[in-house]
Amino acid sequence: MPELHPENICLHVPAAEHAEKEEEHNARIAFTGGRFAALPTDPAADHPDAYIVPDQDALRDNLRTGLEVHFSWVIERLSQTVGCNPRGLWLYVTDRCAGTLGWLMQEQDKQACLPCINREAGALIRVSGSPLFNKKVGFFELTYQEHSHIYLDRATCCYWYKTDGGDYCNTCPHRTKEERNERLLKYMADEYEKVAA
Repeated sequence: MPELHPENICLHVPAAEHAEKEEEHNARIAFTGGRFAALPTDPAADHPDAYIVPDQDALRDNLRTGLEVHFSWVIERLSQTVGCNPRGLWLYVTDRCAGTLGWLMQEQDKQACLPCINREAGALIRVSGSPLFNKKVGFFELTYQEHSHIYLDRATCCYWYKTDGGDYCNTCPHRTKEERNERLLKYMADEYEKVAA
């Protein structure tokens, strides 16, 4: 688990006129140091930049603490610069962290179950006193034919609908549950039909 403190991360934000010419989005982010947390059984545990944490729970706590420190700095500056509500930004961060965790679990294990993903995400974002704490964020499962997929039940809107040509996302909390599910099932049908073609 890489060190996420702001001083360990370098972010290059291109000028607007050059943004579309950037080759790789991830090329804009770099770690300035190599420190990382590892379990005792990790193959890289003896690396000089590794610091050892005792178990999976401690590794998850390390991730949460790193996210809190990193995004506290980012959210404070965004709030000062553009007047965003810090609580709304934290809700967005919680959505993204839970959503990324759910996606990664499904990528690593196509049989990852809804209770497993809910349990792991809950252990990350439902810790009393954490700015990530939110009871609304969760997951739900939809099935199209023999295919099932687990989706994030979001707590907040990303406001894409306010941009030119934007709309509510398929999983936007502004949509009713019925409309959201209908749109996601249509998306699944389209994706699986492409694969079958």
